[in-house]
Amino acid sequence: MSIILVLALLSTALLILAFAFVRKSFSRAASERVAERLLMGQVKKTTSKKSIRSFQRVLKRANVELSLWSGIVSSSLVAMPLILAYILWGGWAVLATLIGLAIAGYLLLNWRHQWLVEKMVYQMPSLLDHMVRSLKSGRTLGDAMFLAIDRSQPPLKNTLAETRRSIELGVPLGEAVEEFAEVYNRQEFHILAMGMRVNQRHGGNASELLENLIAMIRDSEKARRQLRALTGETRISAFVLAVLPLALAAFIFVSNPEFLLGLWQEAGGQRLLSMAFGLQVLGCFFLWRMLKSI
Repeated sequence: MSIILVLALLSTALLILAFAFVRKSFSRAASERVAERLLMGQVKKTTSKKSIRSFQRVLKRANVELSLWSGIVSSSLVAMPLILAYILWGGWAVLATLIGLAIAGYLLLNWRHQWLVEKMVYQMPSLLDHMVRSLKSGRTLGDAMFLAIDRSQPPLKNTLAETRRSIELGVPLGEAVEEFAEVYNRQEFHILAMGMRVNQRHGGNASELLENLIAMIRDSEKARRQLRALTGETRISAFVLAVLPLALAAFIFVSNPEFLLGLWQEAGGQRLLSMAFGLQVLGCFFLWRMLKSI
């Protein structure tokens, strides 16, 4: 048992050290990109798929920043289930737990990204409205965007802070907004970036473009809410179908635990329970895909 605890503490320390090195490498890479811009006078996309590692991109899409404290907390949350799984079930359970934690972490970051994007799209009309009023009062497009970012609310204000820093370092407005759109990958952001690039290159009425974009975002949000209302019964039915087997198994285990425990002690029962669990996971996946297609 002492060897297990020593190995667990050593792995936790190594994981914390890895988080510290990853954070240091990210900050050094950012400093090198800024220095390269200042020296060469050329603009390079810093959020393209080729220049950003996938792990950093996932964290950035979810607006999660690496720090020493977050590394310690994450390491503790990962190490405790692994130690418990090893003590109770052995080495294969550690591998299964590690895979499960990785999947859960990815789903959590993906959910946070989706929530963040929905919140930013909801705040976009207010930002664009500030820009339109600033443009009509005689300000330039860049000044109008700076003023709108200052008056916006989180999370849109926080996510656009890097875009503002890029513009202040000399990146053209259209390319800076395009980098923002590539990170969060939403149609409204891509349309805004394309409109700003076209306006800077060929000129035109920027306030009219922004007003049309505001109308499109509001119409799209209205249609999305109507669709959610119309498909509410379908989503509730899918949720019930996914949760009902798990709730029934939990009820059987609470009311008669000897039944499931005795079934698990038999070889045929283990195969039956494993098959039921696999079918449950497969069914939840198909239900999730069906809901995503609505």
